Amino acid sequence: MASVTTYDASIAAMRDKRTQADNWRVGDALVAEVPQNAPRRLFDAVRVAADAAGVRALSVSALRQYRDTAVAWPPAARIPGVSFSAHRAAMRAHSPATLLGDLATTRGAENVTVRDVETALRATGATTPRVTTPAGLSLDDATARDLLGAVATRWASASGRNDVLAALRAMDNTRAELRAMLDDAETRNAAASRKANAWGAPRKTTDAATPAASGKLGNVRGL
Repeated sequence: MASVTTYDASIAAMRDKRTQADNWRVGDALVAEVPQNAPRRLFDAVRVAADAAGVRALSVSALRQYRDTAVAWPPAARIPGVSFSAHRAAMRAHSPATLLGDLATTRGAENVTVRDVETALRATGATTPRVTTPAGLSLDDATARDLLGAVATRWASASGRNDVLAALRAMDNTRAELRAMLDDAETRNAAASRKANAWGAPRKTTDAATPAASGKLGNVRGL
């Protein structure tokens, strides 16, 4: 059994991360070793332990997203054959399991992409994530809708748009594009990590080298 103080399971999962299935291993290991509501310093500790083991660690933002995706989709709830990335994207739906199940039926589980999920979300009107505050407010609440409207208004002003609804659509398109970019960067980083671990290539010393490792862009996944 992995030790919570050494993060053995999380480090092993990151070392062997090659496929979408391996992404679940990372998430599940983090669920056990860095439970929800754990302080950020535990994610930092995972990164330090990974570095000491010679394993390229994910950013704190990415670690949190892998953990939270595994929490939202426990093993029994996952749609067989559908990728980790598609599961993560579907978390914004009002009924994620139904959305992914329908896509798996119509397209084939192995063929469901993040873009497919994004398209389905737009078709159902779920173009924004359901955000829950400590007080229990969600985007179904008037206060949260007002906040979303305020963000759209600022976006419209900054982008020179007069139509707030058009600004909302632009925000959604930008979010989808960034999500696709980050998923692609994740795949490329995993390949680079495999090569470094296999051949002993020197690791980069900064996480800012790629969009996926950047804390700034990493937060876009939560939009």
